[in-house]
Amino acid sequence: MGLIKRLATPIIIALTIPAVVSSEGLERVNIDTSFLYENGTYAEVGTGQVSPSLPATFAGPLAGLPKRDNVAPSFSVFTGAFKTQLGEAIDIGVWYTNNGNGVNIDWGSVGATTIFADVAMPTLSGIVKYNLSENVSLLGGIKHTTLNGGSSMKLPLSATAFGQYTVESASASGAVYGVSYQRPDIALRVEVLAEEAISLSPTTNYFVNATPLSGEASMGVGDAITLKFQTGIAADTLLFGSIRDSKWKNNQVGLPTLPGAPLAEVSTFEDGQSYTLGIGRRINENLSVSASLFSDPSTGGNTGISELSPTYGTNAISLGAKIGVSDNASLSVGGTYTQKGDVASTGAYGGVLSNSTVTSFGAKLSYNF
Repeated sequence: MGLIKRLATPIIIALTIPAVVSSEGLERVNIDTSFLYENGTYAEVGTGQVSPSLPATFAGPLAGLPKRDNVAPSFSVFTGAFKTQLGEAIDIGVWYTNNGNGVNIDWGSVGATTIFADVAMPTLSGIVKYNLSENVSLLGGIKHTTLNGGSSMKLPLSATAFGQYTVESASASGAVYGVSYQRPDIALRVEVLAEEAISLSPTTNYFVNATPLSGEASMGVGDAITLKFQTGIAADTLLFGSIRDSKWKNNQVGLPTLPGAPLAEVSTFEDGQSYTLGIGRRINENLSVSASLFSDPSTGGNTGISELSPTYGTNAISLGAKIGVSDNASLSVGGTYTQKGDVASTGAYGGVLSNSTVTSFGAKLSYNF
């Protein structure tokens, strides 16, 4: 059995819940195209649990408020993928996650109001891989993002006003396209994948300082370009990594206030880059292990950050193992420990966050038909 079949895609199980550590905008789980490189017909299902620990204190006029042990509740992630081969040149696949983008924050009572947000945005993507040759492939498809109806937020709009929102369902699509180069004899693969920005304008029923209103909010998903690579570096050993450039500065969350007034921006998202580097090792015919490092250095300062997304910078380490459970099935398990950078103060209420961490665990079952 060649190195590519033993190691190429299956060994990278440190990415079982791939982008939960990412800190750009509302990103949680980004599209994973690795399933498209499996032979024949293939399916996988994965699940993960993400447990943040974001303790917060208060500065300025709210300095007397009690410390918050954690302002970010846990959430779960589900992923699934299926692909099949049409002839020798075309692979067609579908990828899904219930938590492609989103936010789950709960500050409790802060001053005269309560601050929270619970927003989930599933992602469904259909992608075709056209193999020009053994070495070069083109990828193209659609990414469909949905804002779950019933998503809710209660956030400060200014120092004296707050709004409580219940958002109706909305969805939109954008293109996904890329190219990859492969050298099966040395387990080399380099892929560049671009994702278009997606804009949503959901209807929302809301209250501003207890006045009932209805209007249209603005939120979306930034565009991104991801470079992924892997290569064999020794017998049964694989080096892999990625660079992702995400653009979120023009995709802020805007909420209506009074009729006819401009939307109030309640986020402070920035553009940014993230980096992953890891190594995988085949132990025997039924076991492979991997370890990787992730870094997302934030741009801008660590003050004035919104209560909606009170983090600044990310560093993480992931460990994983892939176990063969039969000739056609395998089980991957992985965990990620993430450290978030300190936040000197949030925008409206001066929240101060330090020693913030996130712990993630996931499992994935895959099957080759």
